[in-house]
Amino acid sequence: MNFSSDFIFSIDIEPDFKEQLKILVPLLLSPENLVVKQIGGNRIRAKELLHYFQSYMAIYKGDELPEPKSMLEVKFIHYLNLFFLLKKMSFEKF
Repeated sequence: MNFSSDFIFSIDIEPDFKEQLKILVPLLLSPENLVVKQIGGNRIRAKELLHYFQSYMAIYKGDELPEPKSMLEVKFIHYLNLFFLLKKMSFEKF
């Protein structure tokens, strides 16, 4: 985005909302509340979880529900990608 120096960004946020955010955000992001996400018993990173969701969103873009076969194909492709990613990560450790 191209912002000029004259641009002033201002949002009026209620003080009560800000106070509630100060309570909510630490609860959501505290290490003891974070849960490692898994797909098929494999730990995944945020990047992989995003890819997983994008794969499923792609099949629901149309006006009609997808065929069950398409959903299985997406799941297969996702697991195949996950396999190669985990394999690559295991080689990077050495």
